[in-house]
Amino acid sequence: MSAPRDFVESLGMLTLDHRFKRMMQRLLGEADDIYRALGLPMKARWCSTLLLLEEEGGLTVTEVADRLRLSHPAVVQILEDMASTGLVRKTQDKRDGRRRLLSLTAKGRRWMPVLRRVWDELERAQAEAFGATGCDMLAILAAADAELDRKSVSKRVLDRVRGSGFQGLPQARLPRGARR
Repeated sequence: MSAPRDFVESLGMLTLDHRFKRMMQRLLGEADDIYRALGLPMKARWCSTLLLLEEEGGLTVTEVADRLRLSHPAVVQILEDMASTGLVRKTQDKRDGRRRLLSLTAKGRRWMPVLRRVWDELERAQAEAFGATGCDMLAILAAADAELDRKSVSKRVLDRVRGSGFQGLPQARLPRGARR
């Protein structure tokens, strides 16, 4: 019996967001499987945050969110999860008592060499899988990010819809946070 047709794939560029999310979930799930199998106190979503804190340390949630280009609530959740394992701690900023600074704990620093070895292998495996396509995925992602920074998808669509004389649509507005 053959596998059923991938309906989302058959829809092409229209469902690119769905395909990216599906791929992201797959990659995160496989990385989490690796960490569990090796008994590491790690989740896939923490990698970039740990590396940033290792490199720079003493950052606020807002600074982490800005540097990783993630939402503030997403970073708060990631950091709470990381803190619960003892890898990250919050300390009060001595210069501004309202701010909390985030940094790796001694335990977090001890785990970094082990995690780096696993990440090296993970990076190699991902390069093999994506390199098999014959495309430079990092270059493609960088170019797409730059193009979306230049003009968002929402702006492109709304400009086309408004300019084409569509009838019967309510007055369309850009969603909050969409780039013009």
